[in-house]
Amino acid sequence: MKHLIFGALFLTTHLLAIDVKGGDGPTPFSRIPAPKRISIPLQGMVSSFAVLESTDKLAYLDSDRMLRVYDFNQGQEAPIGGFATELFPAASPDGKAVLSSDLKTFKKVIGKGKGQEIRLPGSSHFLLWDKTDLYLLKKLERVSSDSWQISYLVYQQDKNQVRHRVCDFYPENNPKTLKVAGGNSPSEIVLYSEKTTEGSNELNFYFLNLRNRNGKCQAELQSDLADLIKGNVTSVNWFPELQELAVITDHETMNLYLGKAGALAMTSVPAGRSYFPNPKSPVVVNINRQKGIGVYSLLTGRYFTLELSVDRGFLEGNQIWINSQGNQLFISTRERRTKQGEGRALHTVSLKGIN
Repeated sequence: MKHLIFGALFLTTHLLAIDVKGGDGPTPFSRIPAPKRISIPLQGMVSSFAVLESTDKLAYLDSDRMLRVYDFNQGQEAPIGGFATELFPAASPDGKAVLSSDLKTFKKVIGKGKGQEIRLPGSSHFLLWDKTDLYLLKKLERVSSDSWQISYLVYQQDKNQVRHRVCDFYPENNPKTLKVAGGNSPSEIVLYSEKTTEGSNELNFYFLNLRNRNGKCQAELQSDLADLIKGNVTSVNWFPELQELAVITDHETMNLYLGKAGALAMTSVPAGRSYFPNPKSPVVVNINRQKGIGVYSLLTGRYFTLELSVDRGFLEGNQIWINSQGNQLFISTRERRTKQGEGRALHTVSLKGIN
Protein backbone atom coordinates (compact mmCIF):
# COMPACT_ATOMS: atom_id res chain seq x y z
CA MET A 1 0.00 0.00 0.00
CA LYS A 2 2.87 2.37 0.80
CA HIS A 3 4.30 1.84 -2.66
CA LEU A 4 0.97 2.75 -4.29
CA ILE A 5 0.66 5.91 -2.22
CA PHE A 6 4.22 6.97 -2.90
CA GLY A 7 3.73 6.46 -6.60
CA ALA A 8 0.64 8.64 -6.58
CA LEU A 9 2.46 11.43 -4.80
CA PHE A 10 5.41 11.17 -7.17
CA LEU A 11 3.08 11.72 -10.11
CA THR A 12 1.35 14.56 -8.31
CA THR A 13 4.68 16.30 -7.72
CA HIS A 14 5.24 16.53 -11.47
CA LEU A 15 1.62 17.46 -12.06
CA LEU A 16 1.88 20.40 -9.67
CA ALA A 17 4.74 21.88 -11.67
CA ILE A 18 2.43 22.40 -14.66
CA ASP A 19 0.41 25.61 -14.90
CA VAL A 20 -3.05 24.36 -15.84
CA LYS A 21 -6.21 26.42 -15.56
CA GLY A 22 -8.56 24.93 -12.99
CA GLY A 23 -11.90 25.98 -11.60
CA ASP A 24 -10.51 28.64 -9.25
CA GLY A 25 -7.59 30.04 -11.24
CA PRO A 26 -4.06 28.81 -12.02
CA THR A 27 -3.99 25.36 -10.45
CA PRO A 28 -3.48 21.78 -11.66
CA PHE A 29 -6.23 20.52 -9.37
CA SER A 30 -9.36 19.12 -11.03
CA ARG A 31 -12.72 19.83 -9.42
CA ILE A 32 -15.16 17.08 -8.46
CA PRO A 33 -18.71 17.38 -7.05
CA ALA A 34 -18.80 17.98 -3.31
CA PRO A 35 -19.80 14.89 -1.28
CA LYS A 36 -22.90 15.00 0.89
CA ARG A 37 -22.46 16.46 4.35
CA ILE A 38 -24.00 14.30 7.11
CA SER A 39 -24.82 15.68 10.55
CA ILE A 40 -23.66 13.65 13.56
CA PRO A 41 -26.57 13.34 16.05
CA LEU A 42 -24.90 14.59 19.22
CA GLN A 43 -26.82 15.49 22.37
CA GLY A 44 -25.19 18.89 22.84
CA MET A 45 -23.67 21.68 20.79
CA VAL A 46 -19.97 21.29 19.99
CA SER A 47 -17.31 23.54 21.49
CA SER A 48 -14.38 21.43 20.21
CA PHE A 49 -13.78 17.79 19.27
CA ALA A 50 -11.14 15.09 18.77
CA VAL A 51 -11.60 11.93 16.69
CA LEU A 52 -10.55 8.81 18.63
CA GLU A 53 -9.01 6.91 15.74
CA SER A 54 -9.01 3.09 15.76
CA THR A 55 -12.03 3.10 18.12
CA ASP A 56 -14.92 4.38 15.91
CA LYS A 57 -15.56 7.02 18.53
CA LEU A 58 -15.06 10.73 18.97
CA ALA A 59 -14.73 12.96 22.01
CA TYR A 60 -16.29 16.39 22.12
CA LEU A 61 -16.71 19.23 24.54
CA ASP A 62 -20.21 20.65 24.66
CA SER A 63 -21.25 24.24 25.35
CA ASP A 64 -21.58 23.42 29.08
CA ARG A 65 -17.91 22.29 29.21
CA MET A 66 -18.90 18.63 29.57
CA LEU A 67 -16.58 16.16 27.87
CA ARG A 68 -18.52 13.41 26.06
CA VAL A 69 -17.66 10.37 23.93
CA TYR A 70 -19.87 9.44 20.97
CA ASP A 71 -19.87 5.88 19.55
CA PHE A 72 -20.52 5.80 15.78
CA ASN A 73 -21.42 2.12 15.74
CA GLN A 74 -23.98 2.26 18.54
CA GLY A 75 -25.16 5.83 17.93
CA GLN A 76 -24.83 6.48 21.65
CA GLU A 77 -22.73 8.75 23.80
CA ALA A 78 -21.57 8.94 27.40
CA PRO A 79 -20.46 11.89 29.56
CA ILE A 80 -16.91 11.67 30.90
CA GLY A 81 -16.79 14.78 33.13
CA GLY A 82 -15.98 18.46 33.06
CA PHE A 83 -13.02 19.80 31.10
CA ALA A 84 -11.57 23.27 31.60
CA THR A 85 -10.12 24.04 28.15
CA GLU A 86 -10.79 23.19 24.50
CA LEU A 87 -9.66 19.86 23.03
CA PHE A 88 -6.49 19.49 20.99
CA PRO A 89 -7.50 17.86 17.67
CA ALA A 90 -4.97 14.99 17.71
CA ALA A 91 -6.01 12.41 20.32
CA SER A 92 -3.68 9.60 21.43
CA PRO A 93 -3.18 7.04 18.62
CA ASP A 94 -4.74 4.26 20.70
CA GLY A 95 -7.90 6.38 21.00
CA LYS A 96 -7.99 6.15 24.80
CA ALA A 97 -7.12 9.72 25.80
CA VAL A 98 -7.45 13.34 24.74
CA LEU A 99 -5.26 16.41 25.19
CA SER A 100 -6.27 19.96 26.03
CA SER A 101 -5.61 22.69 23.46
CA ASP A 102 -3.16 24.42 25.84
CA LEU A 103 -1.17 21.13 26.01
CA LYS A 104 -1.38 21.04 29.82
CA THR A 105 -4.04 18.40 30.50
CA PHE A 106 -4.18 14.75 29.45
CA LYS A 107 -7.45 12.91 30.15
CA LYS A 108 -8.40 9.26 29.71
CA VAL A 109 -11.78 8.79 28.04
CA ILE A 110 -11.86 5.03 27.25
CA GLY A 111 -10.90 1.91 29.19
CA LYS A 112 -9.18 1.55 32.53
CA GLY A 113 -8.89 4.79 34.47
CA LYS A 114 -11.58 6.51 32.37
CA GLY A 115 -12.07 10.06 33.60
CA GLN A 116 -8.57 10.30 35.10
CA GLU A 117 -7.01 13.70 34.47
CA ILE A 118 -3.23 14.15 34.34
CA ARG A 119 -1.56 17.55 34.52
CA LEU A 120 1.45 18.05 32.23
CA PRO A 121 4.31 20.56 32.61
CA GLY A 122 4.10 23.71 30.52
CA SER A 123 5.11 23.45 26.88
CA SER A 124 4.92 25.60 23.78
CA HIS A 125 4.28 23.30 20.83
CA PHE A 126 2.94 19.86 19.94
CA LEU A 127 5.62 17.73 18.29
CA LEU A 128 4.24 14.22 17.75
CA TRP A 129 2.72 11.05 19.09
CA ASP A 130 5.07 8.05 19.06
CA LYS A 131 2.70 5.15 19.73
CA THR A 132 1.43 6.12 23.19
CA ASP A 133 4.27 8.55 23.98
CA LEU A 134 3.46 12.24 23.65
CA TYR A 135 6.28 14.63 22.63
CA LEU A 136 5.86 18.32 23.51
CA LEU A 137 8.34 21.09 22.66
CA LYS A 138 9.42 23.37 25.50
CA LYS A 139 12.01 25.54 23.75
CA LEU A 140 14.01 25.74 20.53
CA GLU A 141 16.75 28.33 20.79
CA ARG A 142 20.06 29.46 19.36
CA VAL A 143 22.68 29.33 22.12
CA SER A 144 25.77 30.48 20.21
CA SER A 145 26.84 31.53 16.72
CA ASP A 146 26.87 27.92 15.48
CA SER A 147 24.87 25.87 17.98
CA TRP A 148 21.21 25.37 18.87
CA GLN A 149 19.41 23.62 21.67
CA ILE A 150 16.06 21.88 21.78
CA SER A 151 14.32 21.04 25.04
CA TYR A 152 11.19 18.91 25.12
CA LEU A 153 9.25 16.55 27.29
CA VAL A 154 7.95 13.04 26.65
CA TYR A 155 4.85 11.89 28.47
CA GLN A 156 4.85 8.07 28.57
CA GLN A 157 1.19 7.18 28.80
CA ASP A 158 1.69 3.52 29.72
CA LYS A 159 4.00 4.38 32.64
CA ASN A 160 2.32 7.68 33.53
CA GLN A 161 5.75 9.37 33.59
CA VAL A 162 7.12 12.62 32.16
CA ARG A 163 10.71 12.70 30.90
CA HIS A 164 12.47 16.04 30.30
CA ARG A 165 15.06 15.93 27.55
CA VAL A 166 17.55 18.42 26.12
CA CYS A 167 20.03 18.14 23.30
CA ASP A 168 22.40 20.45 21.42
CA PHE A 169 22.89 20.41 17.66
CA TYR A 170 24.96 22.26 15.08
CA PRO A 171 23.08 22.98 11.84
CA GLU A 172 24.99 23.84 8.67
CA ASN A 173 24.82 27.34 7.14
CA ASN A 174 24.38 28.94 10.58
CA PRO A 175 20.65 29.71 10.33
CA LYS A 176 19.55 32.71 12.40
CA THR A 177 16.03 31.34 12.86
CA LEU A 178 14.61 27.83 12.98
CA LYS A 179 11.01 26.64 13.21
CA VAL A 180 9.44 23.20 13.61
CA ALA A 181 7.42 21.72 10.74
CA GLY A 182 4.35 19.54 11.17
CA GLY A 183 4.33 15.79 10.62
CA ASN A 184 7.28 14.30 12.48
CA SER A 185 8.74 11.18 14.08
CA PRO A 186 11.42 10.92 16.83
CA SER A 187 14.07 10.18 14.21
CA GLU A 188 12.88 12.87 11.77
CA ILE A 189 11.91 16.19 13.32
CA VAL A 190 11.87 18.63 10.40
CA LEU A 191 13.15 22.14 11.03
CA TYR A 192 13.24 24.96 8.52
CA SER A 193 14.88 28.36 8.23
CA GLU A 194 13.33 31.23 6.30
CA LYS A 195 15.45 34.08 4.96
CA THR A 196 14.07 37.07 3.05
CA THR A 197 15.81 37.78 -0.25
CA GLU A 198 15.01 40.20 -3.04
CA GLY A 199 11.55 39.34 -4.36
CA SER A 200 11.25 35.99 -2.55
CA ASN A 201 12.02 33.98 0.57
CA GLU A 202 14.75 31.37 0.86
CA LEU A 203 14.04 28.10 2.66
CA ASN A 204 16.42 25.49 4.02
CA PHE A 205 15.29 22.25 5.65
CA TYR A 206 16.97 20.12 8.33
CA PHE A 207 16.27 16.67 9.74
CA LEU A 208 16.85 16.57 13.48
CA ASN A 209 17.13 13.15 15.13
CA LEU A 210 15.90 13.36 18.73
CA ARG A 211 17.50 10.02 19.64
CA ASN A 212 20.52 11.80 21.09
CA ARG A 213 23.77 10.67 22.64
CA ASN A 214 25.54 12.47 25.47
CA GLY A 215 23.24 15.47 25.20
CA LYS A 216 23.82 15.97 21.48
CA CYS A 217 21.55 15.22 18.52
CA GLN A 218 22.27 15.23 14.82
CA ALA A 219 20.88 17.87 12.45
CA GLU A 220 21.26 17.17 8.74
CA LEU A 221 20.80 19.80 6.02
CA GLN A 222 18.55 18.25 3.37
CA SER A 223 19.87 20.08 0.34
CA ASP A 224 22.77 22.39 -0.49
CA LEU A 225 20.33 24.20 -2.78
CA ALA A 226 17.83 26.45 -1.00
CA ASP A 227 14.22 26.65 -2.18
CA LEU A 228 12.95 30.06 -3.31
CA ILE A 229 9.29 30.72 -2.57
CA LYS A 230 6.84 33.58 -2.96
CA GLY A 231 5.21 35.04 0.14
CA ASN A 232 5.72 34.27 3.81
CA VAL A 233 5.55 30.70 5.10
CA THR A 234 2.36 29.91 7.01
CA SER A 235 2.79 26.13 7.23
CA VAL A 236 5.41 23.47 6.52
CA ASN A 237 4.56 19.80 6.68
CA TRP A 238 6.62 16.63 6.31
CA PHE A 239 5.11 13.28 5.31
CA PRO A 240 7.60 10.61 6.51
CA GLU A 241 6.03 7.67 4.66
CA LEU A 242 5.94 9.63 1.41
CA GLN A 243 9.32 11.35 1.89
CA GLU A 244 7.81 14.63 0.67
CA LEU A 245 7.57 18.20 1.97
CA ALA A 246 4.67 20.60 1.52
CA VAL A 247 4.95 24.35 2.11
CA ILE A 248 2.03 26.79 2.26
CA THR A 249 2.56 30.56 1.97
CA ASP A 250 0.40 33.68 2.15
CA HIS A 251 1.01 34.64 -1.51
CA GLU A 252 -2.25 35.15 -3.43
CA THR A 253 -1.40 33.03 -6.47
CA MET A 254 1.85 31.11 -5.77
CA ASN A 255 1.11 29.65 -2.37
CA LEU A 256 1.66 25.87 -2.37
CA TYR A 257 4.96 24.02 -2.87
CA LEU A 258 5.51 20.27 -2.89
CA GLY A 259 8.41 17.87 -3.31
CA LYS A 260 11.94 17.23 -2.08
CA ALA A 261 14.05 19.85 -0.30
CA GLY A 262 15.90 21.90 -2.91
CA ALA A 263 13.43 20.92 -5.64
CA LEU A 264 10.01 22.08 -4.50
CA ALA A 265 7.43 22.44 -7.28
CA MET A 266 5.06 25.42 -7.11
CA THR A 267 1.31 25.42 -7.61
CA SER A 268 -1.70 27.39 -6.38
CA VAL A 269 -4.87 27.25 -4.34
CA PRO A 270 -7.27 30.20 -3.91
CA ALA A 271 -6.29 33.09 -1.66
CA GLY A 272 -7.40 32.64 1.94
CA ARG A 273 -6.32 30.49 4.86
CA SER A 274 -4.80 27.16 3.77
CA TYR A 275 -3.47 24.48 6.09
CA PHE A 276 -3.23 20.73 6.80
CA PRO A 277 -5.86 19.87 9.43
CA ASN A 278 -4.07 16.58 10.10
CA PRO A 279 -0.29 16.59 9.46
CA LYS A 280 -0.45 12.85 8.71
CA SER A 281 -2.89 13.29 5.84
CA PRO A 282 -1.77 15.06 2.62
CA VAL A 283 -5.02 16.98 2.22
CA VAL A 284 -5.08 20.78 2.19
CA VAL A 285 -8.09 22.74 3.41
CA ASN A 286 -8.55 26.24 1.99
CA ILE A 287 -10.93 28.67 3.69
CA ASN A 288 -12.06 31.49 1.42
CA ARG A 289 -14.86 33.91 2.37
CA GLN A 290 -16.15 34.07 -1.21
CA LYS A 291 -15.60 30.49 -2.37
CA GLY A 292 -16.33 28.51 0.82
CA ILE A 293 -14.25 25.55 2.05
CA GLY A 294 -11.97 23.95 -0.54
CA VAL A 295 -10.57 20.45 0.14
CA TYR A 296 -7.51 19.55 -2.00
CA SER A 297 -5.83 16.13 -2.26
CA LEU A 298 -2.10 16.14 -2.98
CA LEU A 299 -2.30 12.45 -3.88
CA THR A 300 -4.75 12.67 -6.77
CA GLY A 301 -4.88 16.35 -7.71
CA ARG A 302 -8.66 16.42 -7.11
CA TYR A 303 -10.61 18.92 -5.03
CA PHE A 304 -14.13 19.91 -4.10
CA THR A 305 -15.72 22.96 -2.49
CA LEU A 306 -18.16 22.87 0.40
CA GLU A 307 -20.61 25.74 0.12
CA LEU A 308 -20.62 26.80 3.76
CA SER A 309 -20.84 30.24 5.28
CA VAL A 310 -17.43 31.38 6.49
CA ASP A 311 -17.01 33.95 9.24
CA ARG A 312 -14.35 34.97 11.73
CA GLY A 313 -15.63 32.55 14.32
CA PHE A 314 -15.25 29.68 11.87
CA LEU A 315 -11.54 30.32 11.46
CA GLU A 316 -10.65 29.70 15.08
CA GLY A 317 -10.19 26.60 17.19
CA ASN A 318 -10.62 22.93 16.42
CA GLN A 319 -13.34 23.02 13.75
CA ILE A 320 -11.96 20.95 10.85
CA TRP A 321 -10.22 17.58 11.09
CA ILE A 322 -9.28 14.80 8.67
CA ASN A 323 -8.59 11.32 10.00
CA SER A 324 -5.13 9.83 9.51
CA GLN A 325 -6.42 7.43 6.84
CA GLY A 326 -7.46 10.48 4.81
CA ASN A 327 -10.96 9.16 4.08
CA GLN A 328 -13.17 11.20 6.41
CA LEU A 329 -13.51 14.91 7.07
CA PHE A 330 -15.14 16.28 10.22
CA ILE A 331 -16.33 19.86 10.29
CA SER A 332 -18.01 21.96 12.96
CA THR A 333 -20.25 24.80 11.79
CA ARG A 334 -21.77 27.67 13.72
CA GLU A 335 -25.47 27.09 14.36
CA ARG A 336 -26.52 29.55 17.04
CA ARG A 337 -25.35 31.40 20.12
CA THR A 338 -26.17 30.18 23.62
CA LYS A 339 -25.84 31.84 27.01
CA GLN A 340 -22.56 29.98 27.42
CA GLY A 341 -21.23 31.25 24.10
CA GLU A 342 -21.10 29.97 20.55
CA GLY A 343 -23.15 26.90 19.59
CA ARG A 344 -21.82 24.57 16.88
CA ALA A 345 -22.93 21.34 15.23
CA LEU A 346 -20.65 18.58 13.94
CA HIS A 347 -20.82 17.06 10.44
CA THR A 348 -18.88 14.41 8.53
CA VAL A 349 -17.96 14.27 4.84
CA SER A 350 -16.58 11.21 3.04
CA LEU A 351 -13.31 11.85 1.18
CA LYS A 352 -13.60 8.67 -0.88
CA GLY A 353 -14.09 10.60 -4.12
CA ILE A 354 -11.13 12.90 -3.61
CA ASN A 355 -8.52 10.31 -2.67
